[in-house]
Amino acid sequence: MTEADPKFPVPKRTPEDRKAQQHPMLPEKDLLNGTLVMPDGRPAIVEDWIDSDFGLYCRTVIYSRIDTEGWGQDEHLDLIEKAGLLKELKMKRSAGLTKQVDSAGNQVWFVTVAMDKK
Repeated sequence: MTEADPKFPVPKRTPEDRKAQQHPMLPEKDLLNGTLVMPDGRPAIVEDWIDSDFGLYCRTVIYSRIDTEGWGQDEHLDLIEKAGLLKELKMKRSAGLTKQVDSAGNQVWFVTVAMDKK
Protein backbone atom coordinates (compact mmCIF):
# COMPACT_ATOMS: atom_id res chain seq x y z
CA MET A 1 0.00 0.00 0.00
CA THR A 2 1.28 3.44 -0.93
CA GLU A 3 1.84 5.91 1.89
CA ALA A 4 0.45 9.43 1.59
CA ASP A 5 3.13 12.01 0.82
CA PRO A 6 2.67 14.96 3.22
CA LYS A 7 3.51 17.48 0.47
CA PHE A 8 0.14 16.67 -1.14
CA PRO A 9 -2.94 17.97 0.69
CA VAL A 10 -5.88 15.66 1.24
CA PRO A 11 -8.74 16.84 -1.00
CA LYS A 12 -11.88 17.88 0.83
CA ARG A 13 -15.30 17.22 -0.68
CA THR A 14 -18.58 17.51 1.18
CA PRO A 15 -22.05 16.29 0.17
CA GLU A 16 -22.98 19.96 -0.20
CA ASP A 17 -20.10 20.40 -2.69
CA ARG A 18 -21.39 17.51 -4.81
CA LYS A 19 -24.93 18.83 -4.71
CA ALA A 20 -23.87 22.39 -5.63
CA GLN A 21 -21.97 21.16 -8.69
CA GLN A 22 -24.83 19.15 -10.15
CA HIS A 23 -26.49 20.83 -13.08
CA PRO A 24 -30.31 20.89 -12.74
CA MET A 25 -30.79 20.08 -16.43
CA LEU A 26 -28.27 17.21 -16.47
CA PRO A 27 -29.39 14.73 -13.80
CA GLU A 28 -26.72 12.65 -12.10
CA LYS A 29 -27.02 9.76 -9.72
CA ASP A 30 -24.21 9.22 -7.21
CA LEU A 31 -23.20 5.57 -6.90
CA LEU A 32 -20.29 5.57 -4.49
CA ASN A 33 -17.32 7.54 -3.30
CA GLY A 34 -14.18 6.71 -1.41
CA THR A 35 -10.60 7.72 -0.79
CA LEU A 36 -7.23 6.23 -1.63
CA VAL A 37 -3.58 7.15 -2.06
CA MET A 38 -2.37 7.30 -5.67
CA PRO A 39 0.90 5.53 -6.63
CA ASP A 40 2.83 8.82 -6.36
CA GLY A 41 1.60 9.44 -2.79
CA ARG A 42 -1.24 11.83 -3.68
CA PRO A 43 -4.36 11.38 -1.51
CA ALA A 44 -7.40 11.21 -3.79
CA ILE A 45 -11.18 11.03 -3.73
CA VAL A 46 -12.94 8.71 -6.18
CA GLU A 47 -16.59 9.28 -7.09
CA ASP A 48 -18.60 6.96 -9.31
CA TRP A 49 -21.82 8.31 -10.76
CA ILE A 50 -24.26 7.93 -13.63
CA ASP A 51 -25.10 10.70 -16.04
CA SER A 52 -28.79 9.86 -16.41
CA ASP A 53 -29.30 12.06 -19.46
CA PHE A 54 -26.58 10.39 -21.56
CA GLY A 55 -26.63 6.99 -19.84
CA LEU A 56 -22.94 7.08 -18.95
CA TYR A 57 -21.28 5.41 -15.98
CA CYS A 58 -18.53 7.85 -14.97
CA ARG A 59 -15.66 8.00 -12.50
CA THR A 60 -14.21 11.27 -11.19
CA VAL A 61 -10.87 11.27 -9.38
CA ILE A 62 -9.96 14.36 -7.36
CA TYR A 63 -6.36 15.06 -6.32
CA SER A 64 -3.82 17.82 -5.75
CA ARG A 65 -2.47 19.87 -8.64
CA ILE A 66 1.00 20.11 -7.03
CA ASP A 67 3.75 19.05 -9.47
CA THR A 68 1.34 18.61 -12.38
CA GLU A 69 2.21 21.72 -14.39
CA GLY A 70 2.27 20.76 -18.03
CA TRP A 71 0.34 17.52 -17.54
CA GLY A 72 -2.05 16.59 -20.30
CA GLN A 73 -4.73 13.98 -20.54
CA ASP A 74 -2.28 11.08 -20.96
CA GLU A 75 -0.35 11.82 -17.76
CA HIS A 76 -3.56 11.97 -15.74
CA LEU A 77 -4.89 8.78 -17.28
CA ASP A 78 -1.57 7.01 -16.68
CA LEU A 79 -1.65 7.95 -12.98
CA ILE A 80 -5.27 6.82 -12.63
CA GLU A 81 -4.53 3.59 -14.48
CA LYS A 82 -1.51 2.84 -12.24
CA ALA A 83 -3.86 3.24 -9.26
CA GLY A 84 -6.04 0.48 -10.73
CA LEU A 85 -8.99 2.78 -11.36
CA LEU A 86 -9.43 2.05 -15.08
CA LYS A 87 -9.74 -1.74 -14.91
CA GLU A 88 -13.43 -1.59 -15.84
CA LEU A 89 -12.94 0.92 -18.68
CA LYS A 90 -15.11 -0.08 -21.65
CA MET A 91 -15.06 3.16 -23.57
CA LYS A 92 -12.41 5.22 -25.36
CA ARG A 93 -9.51 6.13 -23.06
CA SER A 94 -10.11 9.85 -22.57
CA ALA A 95 -10.75 12.22 -19.70
CA GLY A 96 -12.32 15.53 -18.88
CA LEU A 97 -9.87 17.69 -16.92
CA THR A 98 -11.05 20.50 -14.66
CA LYS A 99 -9.00 22.66 -12.31
CA GLN A 100 -10.90 23.59 -9.16
CA VAL A 101 -10.46 24.72 -5.57
CA ASP A 102 -11.88 22.32 -2.98
CA SER A 103 -13.71 23.12 0.28
CA ALA A 104 -10.40 23.46 2.15
CA GLY A 105 -8.92 25.86 -0.42
CA ASN A 106 -6.67 23.24 -2.06
CA GLN A 107 -5.89 23.51 -5.77
CA VAL A 108 -7.19 20.19 -7.18
CA TRP A 109 -7.84 18.34 -10.40
CA PHE A 110 -11.21 16.80 -11.20
CA VAL A 111 -10.44 14.09 -13.75
CA THR A 112 -13.59 12.45 -15.15
CA VAL A 113 -13.59 9.31 -17.25
CA ALA A 114 -16.65 7.78 -18.94
CA MET A 115 -16.25 4.13 -17.98
CA ASP A 116 -19.22 2.55 -19.75
CA LYS A 117 -22.45 3.33 -21.58
CA LYS A 118 -25.46 1.95 -19.75
